[in-house]
Amino acid sequence: MGLGGTPAQAPLPMTLPILDAMAHEGFEQVLAIHDRRSGLKAFLAIHNTACGPAFGGVRRFAYRDEDDSLRDCMRLARAMTYKCALADLPAGGAKVVIQESGGEDWEGAYRHLGDVVEQLGGRFYTGPDVGTGEQELRWMTERTSYVTDPGEGGPGLLPECTAQGVFFGIAAALRELDGEEAWAQRKIVVQGLGSVGALLSQQLVAQGVRVLGADLDEARGQSVAAELGPGVRRARAVCHGGDRARLEPGAPELPRGGGGRKQRARPSTAWG
Repeated sequence: MGLGGTPAQAPLPMTLPILDAMAHEGFEQVLAIHDRRSGLKAFLAIHNTACGPAFGGVRRFAYRDEDDSLRDCMRLARAMTYKCALADLPAGGAKVVIQESGGEDWEGAYRHLGDVVEQLGGRFYTGPDVGTGEQELRWMTERTSYVTDPGEGGPGLLPECTAQGVFFGIAAALRELDGEEAWAQRKIVVQGLGSVGALLSQQLVAQGVRVLGADLDEARGQSVAAELGPGVRRARAVCHGGDRARLEPGAPELPRGGGGRKQRARPSTAWG
């Protein structure tokens, strides 16, 4: 029998050996968060605070299961540590992922998450990511100061800055690998056409790059493709396999110089 005389429950399945994974990758803390009132289910992972507080956004996504969401949380937190190190910032990496299951009270969920962040006392600073925008951040700012302010007091154009950073990263990689950017010779796949992906595609097309864009939201993909260039045809599917994406052969391209999200284990629709 369980507590209070209730029937004993079967052991919870734990397919990811979390403590071993934390030790192997150098994680400091992983929190499992649940709020009964709002239905919030989330993980918060802090990878490294050796150089300063941990930075990382809040990703809300319909993950296949808890194992996938925890793995993504830890992967993204670790990547944030590397990003901060590369930028020589006095900070480390962290991440929050929220499991979107349906029926949640998102206003209550984000306020509860704000309480959790506040309790960490400045070890973790957070902000937007997939599924978490201005409204969600406003709910969090009601409970904590350790979150990006989406108003005039905040950092400003985050999607634009992120897209610019990705563009500069691609340019640096091309110079390192080929000795030149040579944009007009390039064909680049942009997987995910949200705020950042759409802006990045716009910059690439303006440089003469042949861009292939993919998104699980078909209407979103069509909208971005129409904005980036006239006469854009629908491409074939991009298939997901683990962390890799494979573009099926025969996918058409955005015309060079033209103006040319959630990730379940299923194909997304591509445009190019």
